[in-house]
Amino acid sequence: MKNIRIIIQILAIQLIAFTSAQTYQFSNCGATGRFGPVQAQCDSEYGAGTVTVNSGKQQWIVPASGNYTIEIFGASGGNYGQNSYTGGKGAKMKGDFVLNAGSILEIVVGQQGLPNNSYPQSISAGGGGGSFVYDLNNSSALIVAGGGGGPSYKED
Repeated sequence: MKNIRIIIQILAIQLIAFTSAQTYQFSNCGATGRFGPVQAQCDSEYGAGTVTVNSGKQQWIVPASGNYTIEIFGASGGNYGQNSYTGGKGAKMKGDFVLNAGSILEIVVGQQGLPNNSYPQSISAGGGGGSFVYDLNNSSALIVAGGGGGPSYKED
């Protein structure tokens, strides 16, 4: 069995095979806001055929059976103004998993929250998105990291 390390960061996911030093990296493919990337964005980011995008979720086929370490970070909450009001940091999680070649992992990379400019009397920004790795073959979440909270301040 190969030992493979997966790191899922706020904007990136890395899969590292310890025995071969091979790295697979995933990101939000440039998507912003509350919706994930579309296929064209991920094809541009990684090259065609690396992932299949379904409703903003990236599906990746495990290339080799082995032991995988997955490290994942939720996205930070948004900032408002010139960093006067900053969002919280997302959670960090790490775990070890045995994955089989051909398994399909569904990957969501959380995106940073955006400022809310709708109400001038309040200062706020959205919370960051959570990051997830889900095993479609076993219908189970492997690992989840929540996003950080957004800042809020209201003037009376």
